[in-house]
Amino acid sequence: MIKKYLLVADCAIEFDNKLLVIERAAQCVNGGKLCFPGGKVEGQDENTAYDHDMLRFAARREVREEVGIDLTEPLRYITSVFFTGSQGYDIIAILFHCQLSKYRQPQASPREVAQALWMTRQQIENAENAPDWFKKYASQV
Repeated sequence: MIKKYLLVADCAIEFDNKLLVIERAAQCVNGGKLCFPGGKVEGQDENTAYDHDMLRFAARREVREEVGIDLTEPLRYITSVFFTGSQGYDIIAILFHCQLSKYRQPQASPREVAQALWMTRQQIENAENAPDWFKKYASQV
């Protein structure tokens, strides 16, 4: 039997030695917790990834949807991890990094994001609502 996974593409966006972090909206999975913008890879990513790189396309789309930033800079692969999500799905999460060439103000989507914050790695490490897995993610960027 072939095992099925839910693919997630996340992006650590950096500017001026700070990372763009979101606090998930209360009604979302992991509500109130910090993470990088990102989300599920969807069928539209397969159909519209003109450069045949659907994972990066998905990360860019999710960033645009969650924080209103269009990423034009290159996305660098950092790592991938496997875990079983809180709803029982087996998940493969892929983390990319994007170094912004100029500052862009995030516009948090209220449906998914309670707030968007620029944080240093030390602030992430000290944040009470940053899960251990997220702290590890941030330390790899």
